[in-house]
Amino acid sequence: MGLFLTTTHHLNQDVAFIDTDAAGNKNFGGVQEGDVVILPAFGASVHEMKLLHDKQVQIVDTTCPWVAKVWNAVDNQTRKGHTSVIHGKWQHEETVATASFAGTYVIVKDMKEAEYVCDYILNGGDREEFLSKFENAMSEGFDPDRDLDRVGLANQTTMLKVLRGGGGCWVGGGCLFLGVVGCVAGLLMVCVST
Repeated sequence: MGLFLTTTHHLNQDVAFIDTDAAGNKNFGGVQEGDVVILPAFGASVHEMKLLHDKQVQIVDTTCPWVAKVWNAVDNQTRKGHTSVIHGKWQHEETVATASFAGTYVIVKDMKEAEYVCDYILNGGDREEFLSKFENAMSEGFDPDRDLDRVGLANQTTMLKVLRGGGGCWVGGGCLFLGVVGCVAGLLMVCVST
């Protein structure tokens, strides 16, 4: 998640990183009341921020404003009862944080996965195959037969790049709320509008 400063005495400061195990779980055991915790540009999940608040640490939030903008979009989708289709890598810290703001979500990594979700929206499909394919990339209890009726879209800032050469499927810096990058946005917008 980033680093934290242990300030046990005015003249004695230690700097340490919050350890992460092989499964990606962070160990906050070393963080104590009064420590200063610096959140990285990718941010932190809602759960992590609550845990740090409960530990009564001083938080220095360096979350990128573009990342926070994506969080706000996902939070808005959740309040409207929409499923968030998040363009990102499910294990990436930025995506983990974004998904924590969503009620119901599925994370698509690339054009192939986005097309799979669109095809499922338009034509239905094998529910068990969908659940297996997105096993680590969806909210708990996700049901593609129920949860893809109303969707909102969000791009992770780390995912913005050229998806296809020459065809105009390119998005420059910043983050887009309206699509899952270039062509994927158009494809999902067609799915949503039918």
